[in-house]
Amino acid sequence: EKIAEKIAEKTDAEKEAEAKLAAEREAALLERFKAMDMTVNALHTGDILVRPAGLNDFNTTDSDVVDVVTSFSELNIDDSIKKAITTVKHWHTMSKIQQVGLPLILKDPPSNFVGQAQAGTGKTGTFVISTLARITADKKPSKPQAIILATTQELVTQIASEVNSLGQFAGISARRVMSSRAKDGTYLDTPWALQKGEDFDEQVVVGTVGMVKQYLNNASGRRPKKPCIDASEVKVLVLDEADHLVSYPPHGFGDDVKAVRNSILSKRKGKPCQILLFSATFTEEVKSIARNYVGDDKAKYSEVTLAKKDVTLDKVVNFFVLVDSGPGASVEDVYRKKYEAILEIWASLADYNLGQSVIFVNTKHRAQKLADYLREQGYDVGQIHGNMPKDERERVFAEFKEGKRPALVATNILSRGIDNPNVTLVINVDLPEKMGHNTTGFRDPDPETFVHRIGRSGRWTKKGASVSLISPLPNLPDLSIMKEIERQLFANEDVNRPMIQVPDPSQLGDALANNLEKISY
Repeated sequence: EKIAEKIAEKTDAEKEAEAKLAAEREAALLERFKAMDMTVNALHTGDILVRPAGLNDFNTTDSDVVDVVTSFSELNIDDSIKKAITTVKHWHTMSKIQQVGLPLILKDPPSNFVGQAQAGTGKTGTFVISTLARITADKKPSKPQAIILATTQELVTQIASEVNSLGQFAGISARRVMSSRAKDGTYLDTPWALQKGEDFDEQVVVGTVGMVKQYLNNASGRRPKKPCIDASEVKVLVLDEADHLVSYPPHGFGDDVKAVRNSILSKRKGKPCQILLFSATFTEEVKSIARNYVGDDKAKYSEVTLAKKDVTLDKVVNFFVLVDSGPGASVEDVYRKKYEAILEIWASLADYNLGQSVIFVNTKHRAQKLADYLREQGYDVGQIHGNMPKDERERVFAEFKEGKRPALVATNILSRGIDNPNVTLVINVDLPEKMGHNTTGFRDPDPETFVHRIGRSGRWTKKGASVSLISPLPNLPDLSIMKEIERQLFANEDVNRPMIQVPDPSQLGDALANNLEKISY
């Protein structure tokens, strides 16, 4: 009411001047974005290092020993796939991982592959295209020719959609295999159908690890008994977000993934099965585990990796705000101040019309509380976390991708692989932590998940920003986690921009405008 009274007191001239200034600011910012998009080099994804199968050392993409293609038309793949690439997906420019990765993966005889590239730079397209190129349109009951493993149901759905889009002219399609109980307790699709003994004829299975493992071995409902998924025809096994998949519990699914791989290789009875691993992040420890999946002999697998300095996204500028809730504040007081900071951030960006937001928290409980708060403030936000039924999660994410919701509150279930090009802002209410506590009583920072989170913005050639809300209170882990993430990811200003402090959340819009030149183009 007070704001309305103040607005009413303004003269027409003042209102007109303010409107003109706001329009000029928005136009200037949009022009800068437009100019950057016109000059962006879609091939720039950092320094990619390549080691073809049979060589011991990495080479740059300029080396004579590395085959590089610059157009999808140059690839040795069926014309039906090329048609889908250009007419369905409208891809006309290849990213660096596609330029160097696809020729390596498509070489004959097939070799295994470990690939690292920044989030949003075409990894999914790379492994889907190469998978489609290795298989045929032949349909055999419950005998897929490729299996793709993913970490979440949302990612399974996204990858399956990509297979169906790129494979439609080749007569190739995907079957999702994931837990599928709906809100009312009924089953929606694959697992129940498989359990009842029904066959499927899709050539590609895309699934979560646990469900694929179960149905590779489970003969429930079959007469005579046989696996629900027969792996004897599987020519390609893909691990998306491989760093998470091959890690051992509690951080990953390593035991189950190894069981899936071994089951497939056993059914193949010595016939080749190409294994492809992809992720935006690989620690040295996890990379060592990953190499065991594709063979210790360097003659048997190719490798594409990022120079360490290029792991973070060069199209995302990272900010942080110290959210001071006062001395002696309770945890709920701290979160309330963070919630209010989100509203201030959005208000500061209102003139810029920069797209959608993803807001990350660390727990399902916090996701629910934050979503409830934002709805009370009049924002029709969505929320996604692991306790939600599959059909509800799919509906919420579909509405978000269609632009029906301005923001999505999510746990780390949405931090990996999910692609929505309209997301330009990632807000970290909680910084990511690893499972378990260290000697300080806090959990260890999780820089890899931070990279995956901010990768929800800055997709492909788009620009984006992230802002982390930090409580300075010593009894909370925010500051120590942020410092460790900065140390690991942003320590060298020559190769990685440090996180930029914004004095107040209401100033983020101006800070973004002032730091656009820091985004690589």
